[in-house]
Amino acid sequence: MYRLFVYADSSELDHVERELLASVENFTRAWPVEGVRVTNRKAPLMEDQGTPDWNLGLRVETHRLTRENVEALLLFVSEMSRRMNFPFVLGTWDRSSNTRDLCFVDGHVPDAAAGRILEGAHAV
Repeated sequence: MYRLFVYADSSELDHVERELLASVENFTRAWPVEGVRVTNRKAPLMEDQGTPDWNLGLRVETHRLTRENVEALLLFVSEMSRRMNFPFVLGTWDRSSNTRDLCFVDGHVPDAAAGRILEGAHAV
């Protein structure tokens, strides 16, 4: 099983929420991976927080994820990052819902990101 999330790495997304959601929905319709869902959830505001954490992007739980799938996702995310002018975080979670960031995309894809994501998102 692979578990992967992609979120805009910002809490101030009001001005791009519609555009970002539309882009993510369009991508997920064309991306040949099962178990993908669009996420748009604000966490409750904590006492010392100016703005709440906002998980806007996508989550994947699937039994099959190829390097080609991940590279297409990374290309999409890097294009979105350049267009929206903020970074995205890609990560995973375990059965206890503990999350772990695997890489950040800020306009370009880091070296070896596809391999790091495939390895890190694979949960037994």
